[in-house]
Amino acid sequence: MKVKIYSPLLILLVFAFYSCKEEVVTEPENPCLNMENAVVSVNSNVVFKLCSDADIFTLWPGDEGHKYENYGIDKGIQFTNDSLVYAYPVPGEYTITLVAINSEFNESERNISTYTINVVETTADFEYFAYEAVFPPIEGEKVGDSIILTVPFKTDVSDMVMTFEAGFAEVYVDDSLQVSGVTSNDFREPVNYSIFSWDGNATAEYTVRVKKVPPKTENELFSFGFQGINDQTTIDHDSLIIKSVVPAGTSINNLVAEFTVSESAIVKVDGQTQISGSTANNFLQDVKYNIIAEDGSIKTYDVEIEFAPSDRNNFLYFAFTDPQVVGEIDNEEKTIIITVPEGTDVSSMQPVISTSKGSTVYIGGEVQVSGESVVDFTNPVYYVVEAENGDIALYKVTVLFSN
Repeated sequence: MKVKIYSPLLILLVFAFYSCKEEVVTEPENPCLNMENAVVSVNSNVVFKLCSDADIFTLWPGDEGHKYENYGIDKGIQFTNDSLVYAYPVPGEYTITLVAINSEFNESERNISTYTINVVETTADFEYFAYEAVFPPIEGEKVGDSIILTVPFKTDVSDMVMTFEAGFAEVYVDDSLQVSGVTSNDFREPVNYSIFSWDGNATAEYTVRVKKVPPKTENELFSFGFQGINDQTTIDHDSLIIKSVVPAGTSINNLVAEFTVSESAIVKVDGQTQISGSTANNFLQDVKYNIIAEDGSIKTYDVEIEFAPSDRNNFLYFAFTDPQVVGEIDNEEKTIIITVPEGTDVSSMQPVISTSKGSTVYIGGEVQVSGESVVDFTNPVYYVVEAENGDIALYKVTVLFSN
């Protein structure tokens, strides 16, 4: 017998076309199926052999998602010349509907037959059992009637939630129904799981044992630096000293350290857990970083901070006290102009000066002291300002006379 299978849209279009004709068509005989078994396993292919003399057949398995609409070919149903194949994903009792339509596609010329099929699940076993609160998940190892999970040392085994798959079977611990990914248990001692198949005819027992890996002993400090600062930091692992040179003028009372340590180690300062790139400390005080391994062993590093020599060499203030006048400083052009009354004797002045912190002022190699050094300003005078790091700026000081 050769059976034609058509798409739902084509069937509807042909129905509409032929309904306009006045031809008399014959009604197909009642369709029938040959099923090898009226009881089948969930997710196993069921082959329905067609035993009717009709041109078009449509099957509705009767489960969710397969309603009697449009007489179409539903997704998930396979068709061959003389059979229909479907796998039920959920156990239960289902009413199968088979529709036969004649070759003239007249919707009124059809016959329907129904059948009952029982879909069951008879197995009781774990298809999957794992602890997924860590990444990657830790899958249990089946050893006879035991399941072994080896978890990280720091895992709290007193309150663990397991994820499992057991089909449609029910899983219990003692009298407590277990929900995968939800129910927690105390695994400080072995936990006994009972599995009951969907049909109630099969059971299985597993003892789940959780073991911890030995604690790690690593407490190494691999890198250390300060966030947002162009510091130069070295770690002396022999003396356990962190030496950091920060730019001159850096405020060190609220610095955030960035560091890397052994994977399993934690870092504490005065008992407070440190988070790299987040936790701030006052380095005006003595700060010690404790690197603590999983086994409790500790390495303690002292932090020593120094300031880099300043590169600043600007004039900040220039004035005479007799007469009392203040100079105009141009730090871009490196010039200072100071105006005194006409007739002032400027051959022996003691200027009051101020320059960048840590810098030194010279005239001709002689150090100048504010308010003490005597200078002749009859002609322009050149001051050298040397920064802490040795950088030099040359300033030209000119005295002008007012009218």
